[in-house]
Amino acid sequence: MQWYTYALAGAFLLALADVWTKKLLFKEHALEFLACRAVYTLLLLIIAFPLVPEIPSGKVLLLVYFVSLSITVYLWVEAKALRHLDISVMEPLYNVSPFFLLIFAFLFLGERISPVQGLGVVLLIVGAYVLERGKDRRHLLAPWLALWKNSYTRFFLLGLVFISGVSVFEKYLISFVVDAVTYLYFVWVFICLNVLVVHSARFGFKDLKRDIKRAGSWTLLVSFLHLTSLFFHFQAVSLVAVSLALPVRRLSTLFATFFGGRMFHEKGLSSRVVACCILVVGAILIIV
Repeated sequence: MQWYTYALAGAFLLALADVWTKKLLFKEHALEFLACRAVYTLLLLIIAFPLVPEIPSGKVLLLVYFVSLSITVYLWVEAKALRHLDISVMEPLYNVSPFFLLIFAFLFLGERISPVQGLGVVLLIVGAYVLERGKDRRHLLAPWLALWKNSYTRFFLLGLVFISGVSVFEKYLISFVVDAVTYLYFVWVFICLNVLVVHSARFGFKDLKRDIKRAGSWTLLVSFLHLTSLFFHFQAVSLVAVSLALPVRRLSTLFATFFGGRMFHEKGLSSRVVACCILVVGAILIIV
């Protein structure tokens, strides 16, 4: 069960990174936080360069760069949502992404939807209902409408749709074009550079220096936790099928919902934890 230890450790570290990101975003602008994190992530990636299996061709790097642009936009939307939403609301919603991925895989890769995956979709619908049912019980659709009416929830869900489409293309690249570790390395190098360019265009480098001085050490911790989480996940994947490792990684949303909700004293935490459990099970059924 060594793979399970790696996968569980990766899930726990990812949850810690998300909770600490939420804490930092109470004081930091979303783009400023992303830029500060990009600096430290880039430094860690430079140190890790000897671990890269291969250097892709220019054509492949260009494809990876275009993917990085899409992910950069998503990360900005994600950070803005996390800054304004309760973590016990946002974390469970991550589990909706397999539904969008399932639809894109069906439409563009010709993958069939099994009865088990259909059950997973039903659980996702139920989980989303439970997540918001405490706010408005006037009619059956009220909880789902509440999710959509909140602008940050709406943009985050649209971001999940967008990044799910990107994930289908990522799956193609990793399957037929480039090694997974090589892709992961270079896509994050490009993401970091994209964020720094956008930040410098909007705020300039003086603000970045100030942000690094103010919260740099904690942002370094977040970057380290994210990269270490990915390392443990890939260690698990190297020992067992992805279909087994990914469901364990989904537990990070449950950890972050519970511990983050308690840390920030968010209301309705019990029902949100229940909703997250239902969404995790639904996501697992779709993934496997």
